[in-house]
Amino acid sequence: MNKPNPLNLRAAADAFLHKRRLGDRQVTGLFISRIKIGAVLFVVCLLLACARQDSERSSQTDYASLSWPIFRGNPALQGTAEGELSAKLKLLWTFSAGDDIKASPIVGLGCVYVGSLNDTLYCVDPADGARRWAVGLGDDIEAPALLVDSTLYLGTLGGKFYALNARSGEVLWERQVDGEIYGSANAAGEGIVVGCYDGLMRCFSRDGRLIWSYETANYINGAPAIDEELVVFGGCDSQLHLLNAVDGSRAESVKVGAFVAGSPAVLDHVAYIGVFNGSLIAFDLTQKKEIWYYDAEGKAGAFFSSPAVNEELVVIGGRDRRLHAVDRRTGRAVWTFTARGDIDGSPVICGDKVVAASKDGRLYLLSLKSGSLLWSYEVGAELIGSPAVCGGMILIGAVDGKLYAFGETR
Repeated sequence: MNKPNPLNLRAAADAFLHKRRLGDRQVTGLFISRIKIGAVLFVVCLLLACARQDSERSSQTDYASLSWPIFRGNPALQGTAEGELSAKLKLLWTFSAGDDIKASPIVGLGCVYVGSLNDTLYCVDPADGARRWAVGLGDDIEAPALLVDSTLYLGTLGGKFYALNARSGEVLWERQVDGEIYGSANAAGEGIVVGCYDGLMRCFSRDGRLIWSYETANYINGAPAIDEELVVFGGCDSQLHLLNAVDGSRAESVKVGAFVAGSPAVLDHVAYIGVFNGSLIAFDLTQKKEIWYYDAEGKAGAFFSSPAVNEELVVIGGRDRRLHAVDRRTGRAVWTFTARGDIDGSPVICGDKVVAASKDGRLYLLSLKSGSLLWSYEVGAELIGSPAVCGGMILIGAVDGKLYAFGETR
Protein backbone atom coordinates (compact mmCIF):
# COMPACT_ATOMS: atom_id res chain seq x y z
CA MET A 1 0.00 0.00 0.00
CA ASN A 2 1.33 3.36 -0.99
CA LYS A 3 2.12 5.77 1.82
CA PRO A 4 0.14 9.10 1.61
CA ASN A 5 2.05 12.01 0.27
CA PRO A 6 1.93 14.89 2.89
CA LEU A 7 2.05 17.45 0.11
CA ASN A 8 -1.07 16.01 -1.51
CA LEU A 9 -2.90 16.02 1.82
CA ARG A 10 -1.99 19.65 2.42
CA ALA A 11 -3.15 20.58 -1.07
CA ALA A 12 -6.40 18.77 -0.48
CA ALA A 13 -6.88 20.52 2.84
CA ASP A 14 -6.15 23.89 1.28
CA ALA A 15 -8.60 23.16 -1.51
CA PHE A 16 -11.25 22.20 1.04
CA LEU A 17 -10.70 25.39 3.07
CA HIS A 18 -10.74 27.50 -0.09
CA LYS A 19 -14.04 26.02 -1.15
CA ARG A 20 -15.43 26.58 2.31
CA ARG A 21 -14.33 30.24 2.32
CA LEU A 22 -15.87 30.67 -1.10
CA GLY A 23 -19.03 29.11 0.19
CA ASP A 24 -19.04 31.39 3.22
CA ARG A 25 -18.50 34.40 0.98
CA GLN A 26 -21.32 33.29 -1.29
CA VAL A 27 -23.58 32.75 1.69
CA THR A 28 -22.60 36.12 3.13
CA GLY A 29 -23.02 37.81 -0.25
CA LEU A 30 -26.37 36.15 -0.72
CA PHE A 31 -27.42 37.26 2.76
CA ILE A 32 -26.36 40.85 2.06
CA SER A 33 -28.10 40.78 -1.30
CA ARG A 34 -31.27 39.57 0.34
CA ILE A 35 -31.03 42.40 2.89
CA LYS A 36 -30.61 44.92 0.07
CA ILE A 37 -33.52 43.46 -1.85
CA GLY A 38 -35.59 43.51 1.32
CA ALA A 39 -34.73 47.14 1.95
CA VAL A 40 -35.64 48.08 -1.61
CA LEU A 41 -38.90 46.18 -1.35
CA PHE A 42 -39.65 47.91 1.97
CA VAL A 43 -39.12 51.35 0.43
CA VAL A 44 -41.21 50.41 -2.59
CA CYS A 45 -43.98 49.11 -0.34
CA LEU A 46 -43.79 52.29 1.76
CA LEU A 47 -44.07 54.46 -1.33
CA LEU A 48 -46.94 52.36 -2.62
CA ALA A 49 -48.65 52.63 0.76
CA CYS A 50 -48.26 56.40 0.72
CA ALA A 51 -49.52 56.53 -2.85
CA ARG A 52 -52.39 54.30 -1.85
CA GLN A 53 -53.22 56.58 1.07
CA ASP A 54 -53.20 59.59 -1.22
CA SER A 55 -55.31 57.67 -3.69
CA GLU A 56 -57.70 56.62 -0.92
CA ARG A 57 -57.90 60.22 0.30
CA SER A 58 -58.50 61.33 -3.25
CA SER A 59 -61.12 58.64 -3.79
CA GLN A 60 -62.78 59.43 -0.44
CA THR A 61 -63.16 63.11 -1.31
CA ASP A 62 -66.21 63.86 -3.40
CA TYR A 63 -64.76 66.81 -5.26
CA ALA A 64 -67.95 67.35 -7.23
CA SER A 65 -69.83 68.13 -4.01
CA LEU A 66 -67.34 70.68 -2.65
CA SER A 67 -69.05 74.02 -2.23
CA TRP A 68 -67.73 77.50 -1.45
CA PRO A 69 -69.57 79.36 -4.21
CA ILE A 70 -69.02 82.87 -2.91
CA PHE A 71 -66.46 84.92 -1.01
CA ARG A 72 -67.08 84.10 2.70
CA GLY A 73 -69.07 80.98 1.84
CA ASN A 74 -72.70 82.13 1.84
CA PRO A 75 -74.83 85.18 0.88
CA ALA A 76 -74.74 86.48 4.47
CA LEU A 77 -70.91 86.49 4.18
CA GLN A 78 -70.58 84.74 7.54
CA GLY A 79 -67.19 83.19 6.83
CA THR A 80 -68.15 79.84 8.33
CA ALA A 81 -67.55 76.45 6.75
CA GLU A 82 -69.38 73.19 7.34
CA GLY A 83 -67.62 70.08 8.64
CA GLU A 84 -64.33 69.87 10.48
CA LEU A 85 -60.68 70.58 9.75
CA SER A 86 -57.90 68.29 10.86
CA ALA A 87 -55.04 69.78 12.86
CA LYS A 88 -52.72 67.56 10.80
CA LEU A 89 -52.69 69.37 7.49
CA LYS A 90 -50.27 69.07 4.62
CA LEU A 91 -49.74 70.76 1.29
CA LEU A 92 -51.67 68.77 -1.31
CA TRP A 93 -50.78 70.68 -4.46
CA THR A 94 -50.04 74.11 -5.91
CA PHE A 95 -51.19 75.73 -9.12
CA SER A 96 -49.13 78.46 -10.71
CA ALA A 97 -50.97 81.35 -12.36
CA GLY A 98 -47.76 83.19 -13.20
CA ASP A 99 -48.72 86.45 -11.48
CA ASP A 100 -50.03 87.68 -8.14
CA ILE A 101 -53.17 86.07 -6.80
CA LYS A 102 -54.94 88.55 -4.51
CA ALA A 103 -58.45 87.33 -5.23
CA SER A 104 -60.06 84.78 -2.96
CA PRO A 105 -60.86 81.45 -4.64
CA ILE A 106 -64.34 79.96 -4.78
CA VAL A 107 -65.35 76.33 -5.30
CA GLY A 108 -68.25 74.60 -7.03
CA LEU A 109 -69.22 72.25 -9.88
CA GLY A 110 -66.09 70.22 -9.12
CA CYS A 111 -63.81 73.20 -9.83
CA VAL A 112 -61.80 75.89 -8.09
CA TYR A 113 -62.11 79.35 -9.66
CA VAL A 114 -59.58 82.11 -9.04
CA GLY A 115 -58.47 85.27 -10.81
CA SER A 116 -54.97 86.69 -11.12
CA LEU A 117 -53.22 89.96 -11.85
CA ASN A 118 -52.31 88.56 -15.29
CA ASP A 119 -55.88 89.40 -16.39
CA THR A 120 -56.89 85.75 -16.36
CA LEU A 121 -59.59 83.74 -14.61
CA TYR A 122 -58.63 80.09 -14.02
CA CYS A 123 -60.66 76.96 -13.49
CA VAL A 124 -58.62 74.34 -11.62
CA ASP A 125 -59.26 70.70 -10.69
CA PRO A 126 -59.56 70.49 -6.87
CA ALA A 127 -58.18 66.94 -6.88
CA ASP A 128 -54.72 67.74 -8.22
CA GLY A 129 -54.57 71.41 -9.20
CA ALA A 130 -54.59 70.69 -12.94
CA ARG A 131 -55.88 73.51 -15.10
CA ARG A 132 -59.28 72.87 -16.65
CA TRP A 133 -59.56 76.13 -18.55
CA ALA A 134 -58.42 79.76 -18.46
CA VAL A 135 -59.94 82.87 -19.96
CA GLY A 136 -58.28 86.26 -20.39
CA LEU A 137 -60.50 89.19 -19.45
CA GLY A 138 -58.12 91.98 -20.41
CA ASP A 139 -57.71 93.52 -16.94
CA ASP A 140 -56.31 92.58 -13.53
CA ILE A 141 -58.63 90.55 -11.34
CA GLU A 142 -58.74 91.05 -7.57
CA ALA A 143 -62.44 90.43 -7.03
CA PRO A 144 -63.56 86.92 -6.13
CA ALA A 145 -65.97 85.26 -8.53
CA LEU A 146 -69.56 84.41 -7.61
CA LEU A 147 -71.03 81.08 -8.74
CA VAL A 148 -74.81 80.94 -9.21
CA ASP A 149 -76.17 77.76 -10.81
CA SER A 150 -73.70 77.28 -13.67
CA THR A 151 -72.78 80.93 -14.20
CA LEU A 152 -69.83 82.88 -12.84
CA TYR A 153 -70.12 86.61 -12.15
CA LEU A 154 -67.12 88.82 -11.45
CA GLY A 155 -65.65 92.26 -12.02
CA THR A 156 -62.19 93.46 -13.01
CA LEU A 157 -60.01 96.43 -12.16
CA GLY A 158 -60.71 97.66 -15.68
CA GLY A 159 -64.30 98.36 -14.69
CA LYS A 160 -65.99 95.50 -16.49
CA PHE A 161 -68.53 93.15 -14.99
CA TYR A 162 -68.82 89.71 -16.58
CA ALA A 163 -71.06 86.67 -16.66
CA LEU A 164 -69.32 83.47 -17.83
CA ASN A 165 -70.28 79.87 -18.39
CA ALA A 166 -68.72 78.15 -15.37
CA ARG A 167 -68.14 74.89 -17.27
CA SER A 168 -66.34 76.37 -20.26
CA GLY A 169 -65.29 79.92 -19.40
CA GLU A 170 -67.29 81.30 -22.31
CA VAL A 171 -68.20 84.96 -21.77
CA LEU A 172 -71.99 85.22 -21.78
CA TRP A 173 -72.17 88.98 -21.39
CA GLU A 174 -70.16 91.93 -20.11
CA ARG A 175 -71.04 95.41 -18.88
CA GLN A 176 -68.76 98.44 -18.60
CA VAL A 177 -68.97 100.49 -15.39
CA ASP A 178 -67.08 103.62 -14.35
CA GLY A 179 -64.57 102.34 -11.83
CA GLU A 180 -62.57 99.40 -10.55
CA ILE A 181 -64.38 96.43 -9.05
CA TYR A 182 -62.53 94.94 -6.07
CA GLY A 183 -65.35 93.22 -4.23
CA SER A 184 -67.35 90.10 -4.86
CA ALA A 185 -70.84 90.22 -6.29
CA ASN A 186 -73.73 88.59 -4.43
CA ALA A 187 -77.09 87.14 -5.42
CA ALA A 188 -80.16 88.99 -4.16
CA GLY A 189 -83.25 87.15 -5.34
CA GLU A 190 -83.04 87.03 -9.11
CA GLY A 191 -80.61 89.95 -9.18
CA ILE A 192 -76.82 90.12 -8.96
CA VAL A 193 -75.56 93.04 -6.86
CA VAL A 194 -72.04 94.41 -7.05
CA GLY A 195 -70.25 97.50 -5.77
CA CYS A 196 -67.76 99.63 -7.66
CA TYR A 197 -65.18 102.41 -7.22
CA ASP A 198 -67.54 104.81 -8.98
CA GLY A 199 -69.51 104.74 -5.71
CA LEU A 200 -72.48 102.85 -7.15
CA MET A 201 -74.05 99.65 -5.94
CA ARG A 202 -75.67 98.05 -8.99
CA CYS A 203 -78.14 95.24 -9.43
CA PHE A 204 -78.11 93.32 -12.73
CA SER A 205 -80.55 90.72 -13.96
CA ARG A 206 -79.15 87.29 -14.77
CA ASP A 207 -79.07 88.27 -18.46
CA GLY A 208 -77.15 91.50 -17.82
CA ARG A 209 -79.91 94.09 -17.69
CA LEU A 210 -79.42 96.88 -15.12
CA ILE A 211 -82.31 96.67 -12.65
CA TRP A 212 -81.31 99.46 -10.27
CA SER A 213 -78.33 101.41 -8.99
CA TYR A 214 -77.72 103.27 -5.72
CA GLU A 215 -75.19 106.05 -5.38
CA THR A 216 -72.96 106.52 -2.36
CA ALA A 217 -70.48 109.33 -1.73
CA ASN A 218 -67.27 107.35 -2.22
CA TYR A 219 -65.66 104.06 -3.30
CA ILE A 220 -67.27 100.72 -2.52
CA ASN A 221 -64.49 98.23 -1.86
CA GLY A 222 -66.11 95.23 -0.20
CA ALA A 223 -68.93 92.87 -1.05
CA PRO A 224 -72.60 93.34 -0.10
CA ALA A 225 -74.13 90.88 2.36
CA ILE A 226 -77.73 89.72 1.95
CA ASP A 227 -80.18 89.55 4.85
CA GLU A 228 -83.49 88.41 3.37
CA GLU A 229 -84.58 91.45 1.32
CA LEU A 230 -81.84 93.76 2.57
CA VAL A 231 -78.55 94.48 0.80
CA VAL A 232 -76.00 95.47 3.48
CA PHE A 233 -72.61 97.01 2.73
CA GLY A 234 -70.09 99.59 3.87
CA GLY A 235 -68.14 102.12 1.87
CA CYS A 236 -65.38 104.65 1.87
CA ASP A 237 -68.03 107.26 2.71
CA SER A 238 -67.78 105.90 6.30
CA GLN A 239 -71.33 104.62 6.28
CA LEU A 240 -73.13 101.32 6.61
CA HIS A 241 -75.83 101.15 3.94
CA LEU A 242 -79.04 99.11 4.02
CA LEU A 243 -80.93 98.86 0.72
CA ASN A 244 -84.12 97.20 -0.39
CA ALA A 245 -82.96 94.38 -2.65
CA VAL A 246 -86.02 94.65 -4.89
CA ASP A 247 -85.66 98.26 -6.02
CA GLY A 248 -82.44 99.54 -4.43
CA SER A 249 -84.24 102.10 -2.27
CA ARG A 250 -82.48 103.12 0.93
CA ALA A 251 -83.71 101.55 4.13
CA GLU A 252 -81.03 103.12 6.30
CA SER A 253 -77.58 104.67 6.25
CA VAL A 254 -75.52 104.81 9.43
CA LYS A 255 -72.28 106.65 10.08
CA VAL A 256 -69.59 104.29 11.42
CA GLY A 257 -66.75 106.75 12.03
CA ALA A 258 -64.30 105.84 9.26
CA PHE A 259 -64.26 104.15 5.90
CA VAL A 260 -65.12 100.50 5.51
CA ALA A 261 -62.77 98.45 3.33
CA GLY A 262 -64.11 95.00 4.13
CA SER A 263 -67.50 93.36 3.99
CA PRO A 264 -70.13 92.87 6.70
CA ALA A 265 -71.12 89.49 8.07
CA VAL A 266 -74.79 89.01 9.01
CA LEU A 267 -76.28 86.57 11.50
CA ASP A 268 -79.74 86.73 13.12
CA HIS A 269 -80.38 90.10 11.46
CA VAL A 270 -77.30 91.62 13.05
CA ALA A 271 -74.49 92.98 10.86
CA TYR A 272 -70.90 92.82 12.10
CA ILE A 273 -68.46 95.11 10.33
CA GLY A 274 -64.85 96.17 10.79
CA VAL A 275 -63.95 99.82 10.32
CA PHE A 276 -60.63 101.38 9.36
CA ASN A 277 -60.41 103.30 12.64
CA GLY A 278 -59.91 100.03 14.50
CA SER A 279 -63.47 99.45 15.63
CA LEU A 280 -65.71 96.42 15.17
CA ILE A 281 -69.41 97.23 15.27
CA ALA A 282 -72.50 95.08 15.78
CA PHE A 283 -75.59 96.68 14.24
CA ASP A 284 -79.16 95.42 14.61
CA LEU A 285 -80.71 95.47 11.13
CA THR A 286 -84.26 95.19 12.47
CA GLN A 287 -84.07 97.86 15.18
CA LYS A 288 -81.60 99.84 13.09
CA LYS A 289 -79.34 100.58 16.03
CA GLU A 290 -75.84 99.81 17.21
CA ILE A 291 -75.65 96.97 19.74
CA TRP A 292 -72.00 97.12 20.74
CA TYR A 293 -68.65 98.54 19.79
CA TYR A 294 -65.23 96.86 20.18
CA ASP A 295 -61.83 98.48 19.72
CA ALA A 296 -59.57 96.45 22.08
CA GLU A 297 -59.58 99.40 24.47
CA GLY A 298 -58.37 101.67 21.72
CA LYS A 299 -55.45 99.41 20.83
CA ALA A 300 -56.85 97.62 17.78
CA GLY A 301 -55.32 98.42 14.42
CA ALA A 302 -57.30 99.32 11.33
CA PHE A 303 -59.67 96.59 10.20
CA PHE A 304 -59.32 95.80 6.49
CA SER A 305 -60.48 92.24 7.02
CA SER A 306 -64.08 91.01 6.98
CA PRO A 307 -65.32 89.24 10.11
CA ALA A 308 -66.30 85.61 10.49
CA VAL A 309 -69.23 84.95 12.80
CA ASN A 310 -70.89 81.94 14.45
CA GLU A 311 -73.30 81.65 17.38
CA GLU A 312 -70.66 82.53 19.97
CA LEU A 313 -67.87 84.56 18.41
CA VAL A 314 -66.97 87.22 15.90
CA VAL A 315 -63.39 86.83 14.59
CA ILE A 316 -61.60 89.48 12.53
CA GLY A 317 -58.03 90.23 11.44
CA GLY A 318 -56.39 93.60 12.03
CA ARG A 319 -53.52 95.74 10.85
CA ASP A 320 -52.09 95.44 14.35
CA ARG A 321 -50.97 91.92 13.30
CA ARG A 322 -53.62 90.42 15.57
CA LEU A 323 -56.63 88.19 15.07
CA HIS A 324 -59.38 89.34 17.43
CA ALA A 325 -62.09 87.05 18.80
CA VAL A 326 -65.04 88.85 20.39
CA ASP A 327 -68.13 87.59 22.20
CA ARG A 328 -70.97 87.89 19.68
CA ARG A 329 -73.57 88.87 22.30
CA THR A 330 -71.60 91.38 24.35
CA GLY A 331 -68.71 92.60 22.20
CA ARG A 332 -66.22 91.71 24.94
CA ALA A 333 -62.76 90.47 23.99
CA VAL A 334 -62.32 86.70 24.29
CA TRP A 335 -58.80 86.23 22.91
CA THR A 336 -56.29 87.63 20.47
CA PHE A 337 -53.61 85.89 18.45
CA THR A 338 -50.54 87.77 17.21
CA ALA A 339 -49.09 86.96 13.80
CA ARG A 340 -45.87 88.35 12.34
CA GLY A 341 -47.63 90.59 9.85
CA ASP A 342 -50.91 92.41 9.30
CA ILE A 343 -53.99 90.30 8.73
CA ASP A 344 -55.92 91.81 5.83
CA GLY A 345 -57.38 88.48 4.73
CA SER A 346 -60.64 87.38 6.26
CA PRO A 347 -60.67 84.42 8.66
CA VAL A 348 -62.90 81.38 8.28
CA ILE A 349 -64.49 79.46 11.15
CA CYS A 350 -64.77 75.70 10.64
CA GLY A 351 -66.04 73.61 13.57
CA ASP A 352 -63.81 74.19 16.59
CA LYS A 353 -61.05 75.86 14.56
CA VAL A 354 -60.41 79.11 12.71
CA VAL A 355 -58.20 79.63 9.64
CA ALA A 356 -56.43 82.94 9.10
CA ALA A 357 -53.88 84.18 6.57
CA SER A 358 -51.38 86.96 7.16
CA LYS A 359 -49.18 89.23 5.12
CA ASP A 360 -46.29 87.52 6.93
CA GLY A 361 -46.75 84.72 4.40
CA ARG A 362 -48.15 82.21 6.87
CA LEU A 363 -51.42 80.36 6.99
CA TYR A 364 -52.55 79.74 10.58
CA LEU A 365 -54.92 77.20 12.09
CA LEU A 366 -56.06 78.10 15.60
CA SER A 367 -58.31 76.73 18.30
CA LEU A 368 -61.55 78.69 18.11
CA LYS A 369 -62.04 78.38 21.86
CA SER A 370 -58.66 79.65 23.02
CA GLY A 371 -56.87 81.12 20.01
CA SER A 372 -53.95 78.76 20.57
CA LEU A 373 -51.89 77.83 17.53
CA LEU A 374 -52.55 74.31 16.21
CA TRP A 375 -50.70 74.39 12.88
CA SER A 376 -49.11 76.86 10.49
CA TYR A 377 -47.54 76.78 7.05
CA GLU A 378 -45.13 79.33 5.65
CA VAL A 379 -45.87 80.05 2.03
CA GLY A 380 -43.10 82.63 1.83
CA ALA A 381 -45.20 85.26 0.06
CA GLU A 382 -47.87 87.67 1.26
CA LEU A 383 -51.34 86.22 1.69
CA ILE A 384 -53.78 89.01 0.84
CA GLY A 385 -56.95 87.14 -0.02
CA SER A 386 -59.14 84.94 2.09
CA PRO A 387 -59.24 81.16 2.15
CA ALA A 388 -61.96 78.95 0.75
CA VAL A 389 -62.69 76.09 3.15
CA CYS A 390 -64.71 73.03 2.16
CA GLY A 391 -64.52 69.25 2.38
CA GLY A 392 -61.59 69.37 4.81
CA MET A 393 -59.57 71.41 2.32
CA ILE A 394 -58.18 74.94 2.54
CA LEU A 395 -57.50 76.83 -0.70
CA ILE A 396 -55.76 80.20 -0.81
CA GLY A 397 -53.84 82.29 -3.32
CA ALA A 398 -50.61 84.20 -2.70
CA VAL A 399 -48.72 87.05 -4.32
CA ASP A 400 -46.12 84.54 -5.56
CA GLY A 401 -48.72 83.68 -8.20
CA LYS A 402 -49.64 80.30 -6.74
CA LEU A 403 -52.86 78.79 -5.53
CA TYR A 404 -52.23 76.49 -2.55
CA ALA A 405 -54.38 73.53 -1.48
CA PHE A 406 -54.06 71.97 1.97
CA GLY A 407 -55.76 68.90 3.37
CA GLU A 408 -55.60 66.27 6.01
CA THR A 409 -52.52 64.13 6.57
CA ARG A 410 -53.57 60.46 6.86
